[in-house]
Amino acid sequence: MCAVLDALIFPLLLSAGLVATHLGLASGLSAEVVTTSVALLMLTLVIPLERLRPERAAFRRLDQPLRVLVGHFLLGAELGTVLGIVPALALGEFLAGLSRAAWDATPWPDTMPWPAQVVLGLALADAAGYVQHRALHARRSLWPFHAVHHAVARLGFTETGRFHLVDFATATFLSYLPLIALGAPEALLTWVAAATTVLGILQHANLRMRTAPLLDLLVCTPAVHWRHHARSDPAGNYATIFPLVDAALGTYRGGADRERVDIGADAPPPEGLRAQLLEPFRASWRALRASR
Repeated sequence: MCAVLDALIFPLLLSAGLVATHLGLASGLSAEVVTTSVALLMLTLVIPLERLRPERAAFRRLDQPLRVLVGHFLLGAELGTVLGIVPALALGEFLAGLSRAAWDATPWPDTMPWPAQVVLGLALADAAGYVQHRALHARRSLWPFHAVHHAVARLGFTETGRFHLVDFATATFLSYLPLIALGAPEALLTWVAAATTVLGILQHANLRMRTAPLLDLLVCTPAVHWRHHARSDPAGNYATIFPLVDAALGTYRGGADRERVDIGADAPPPEGLRAQLLEPFRASWRALRASR
């Protein structure tokens, strides 16, 4: 019975988040209300389940004070979203306006069935996010900003929002800009925001979930994302929605054994929120000077 529950919990929670997104949009709720409601629904489900059926019992404890984690969420994920989406909207609308002026239309295929548009939008956002994510791992001057997310001793739902401002703002900007420039409808942008929120919470959750290799390849499961957080494995699994992007570009590493994978980065983070926010700028500057 437990094995069946372990196999069903990920698709059930993912379906709950996607159904909630559909119902919220169908009810005419704003993008902000839909995304926030979906996030609260997922946390309401995941937080008690992490206590009841943790993947790793030792991961129940926070590896940073709660005030530090809340600070990263507010100053990294939340502020980063605003600083990323505002210029994406401005530049994207400008580029979309050029298309309308030249051809009386934007390139977005709005005659496609709506589910196909959603999948296309998610794929484009994920491909753009893949470029940013892989660059952060590949370039020494960019890595310090992403290291804030990787310098964790354990994974859990709190790590969903543990990002540096520079990391989250650039990811948001690059993920949404192509969609806005192509003239994608606002509802599709909401789908991207909600789906990435749902998957982000599930991917980091310290909750027993078992997924088949085929599912790991089709959607970024916890097993796939925990492999990305592994200390010993070569970097890979950069896509956060569709691992087929990684497979096409040769960076897919498959899923991890979440009971044993060694989570973390080689260097622990400095103590305190202020130091964790400022040190990446210093480290990035040192890396740039060393490369000259």
